[in-house]
Amino acid sequence: HSLSGCKAMSSFGAGDMVSPLRRVLMKRPGEAMATANPQAWHYSGPLDKEQLRVDHDRLVAIIRDFGSEVVFLEQDPPELADAVFTHDVSLVTGAGAVLLRMGKPLRLGEQSLHAQFYAEQQIPIIGAIQEPDHAAAACAAYNDWLADYCSVAPHRLVGVAAIPVQDPDAAVVEARRAVEKLGMRGVFVRPVATPDGRMLHDPTFYPLWETLEGLGVPVGMHPSGTTEVFGASQVYKPRWGDQFFYVGKPIHFLIDDMMALYMLLGTGVLETFPKLKVLVLESGGGWLPFFIGKIEHWLEVVQWQVRHLSLTPREYIQRQVWVSFDPDETTIRSAINDMGAERMMWASDYPHMDIMDSSVTQALWKNLEGLGESEKRLVLGENALQAYGIDPQAFGNER
Repeated sequence: HSLSGCKAMSSFGAGDMVSPLRRVLMKRPGEAMATANPQAWHYSGPLDKEQLRVDHDRLVAIIRDFGSEVVFLEQDPPELADAVFTHDVSLVTGAGAVLLRMGKPLRLGEQSLHAQFYAEQQIPIIGAIQEPDHAAAACAAYNDWLADYCSVAPHRLVGVAAIPVQDPDAAVVEARRAVEKLGMRGVFVRPVATPDGRMLHDPTFYPLWETLEGLGVPVGMHPSGTTEVFGASQVYKPRWGDQFFYVGKPIHFLIDDMMALYMLLGTGVLETFPKLKVLVLESGGGWLPFFIGKIEHWLEVVQWQVRHLSLTPREYIQRQVWVSFDPDETTIRSAINDMGAERMMWASDYPHMDIMDSSVTQALWKNLEGLGESEKRLVLGENALQAYGIDPQAFGNER
């Protein structure tokens, strides 16, 4: 997907995961840092800004020693002081640069600086990946990269493919290619609507669910905080402003996952596709007993409207749904006591900022105290092996 007609693009970045980077875009720690608030970006104490500049210069020297050219972005204006502690707000693809839209409004103020640089470098700026053809190409490129990345340690790294939900037919093709050709062990989607408004229970996705059934791999529902499609972020983020980041994060992921699971269950998708494996990701697991009790009561109230369901919500989940929980969840034992351990599995979310302990497993072991050894084995690994269809013997001595 290279932009062969653009001379600047041919010298920017690398075409694979092993070649040296040719040019690296960086920011210098500038004067804006003098008024920056480290706590705004989760630093535990004051920063030694002079040492930060020294460390930055050392990093630049290392990059140059590897033969890469370092290109510096213009200095941030003072009003963007707290934005200096962020990740990049843009990325470069083979088709051009993408200006990202995640994070605090303050962070998005850097977009004009990035846009100016890309214009100078004759690198086109492309829009969000919503068009079906563009989405299909982007997913294929990502999956090829991921397969290459996992190939260095195939017994330790297991890939899960991105699929273009903008085009359900293309999603079927890419899911099959990713599993059969690239060796992926599942696919992932956002649990919200597609850009044209379709939800995951829409019948246009039935061929995809049938394909995943046949392939024996799961679909993982992973939420996100961006607003380009309908979901909790789009509804609440414009109204909450900066508060959305530190108030909304614990709840909007959960809203999207719970709604998607309920619709897959209540509309009969899990009834129609009994072998479809569904993973509910990055929303915790302690909510599951309440969720089941609530919807089981309501479906009993309106039982004449759900005669297409042959099982209870609890039975559907115990048959074909897995839920991941965070290591520091103190409610996980009660959830396992209510649901059983067979459909719960832990997820580290490392290295995201909400991992507070020095070890991602420190809180996990504490919160699993009181469970039996067989239950611990299930949630620590055996459930994940079953969900992704992985033969533990394939890990050999690296297990």
